[in-house]
This record gives sequence, C-alpha cells and structure tokens, in this order.
Amino acid sequence: MFGIGLPEMIIIAVVALVFIGPDKLPGVLRSIGKGLVELKRATSDVRSTVQDEMHKIEEEIELKDVRESAQNFSNELGGVANKMDPLSLSKLSSGEQ
Repeated sequence: MFGIGLPEMIIIAVVALVFIGPDKLPGVLRSIGKGLVELKRATSDVRSTVQDEMHKIEEEIELKDVRESAQNFSNELGGVANKMDPLSLSKLSSGEQ
C-alpha cells in the first residue's frame, strides 16, 4: 500500500501496542481506518472536480478555435466577394454563363 512490507508492519504493530496499549489499540485503529476512508473520499472528490474543470476548459478552447476558424473563413469569403467583378455577379445571379 505505502511501500511497507511485512517486517515494517510488525514493527509498527509492536510499537503501537507498547505506546497505545492493548485496550485502546482497536479503537485507535478504527479511527485511523475511518480517517483513511475520509481522505480517500476527499481525494476522489478533488480529482473529480479537477477533471470536470479541465473538461470545461478544453470545451472552451475548442469553441474558441471553431469561432476563429469561422471568422477566418468569413474574412476569406468576404475578400473573394470583393474581388469579383460586379458584372460577373449579375451574370451568376441571372443564371447566364
């Protein structure tokens, strides 16, 4: 879990047994377990919130790119329309070739 092997776990258990005592040890371990569950839940909530915000930012960036592309296309289209001969435009609109 935290890179702790069996020998380290045994040493931690013996030290806890000596300092806390056999009567209070189950309650302390239960409290530690509840704390770890709460920590895991809080970490999960933070991760979820960060992922949601990143997704929103990505959508905003994509929307900005689409708007820029549409603006560029509109500018190019406007430039082409300005360069066309008015006589050609009247022929196109009337269907003549």
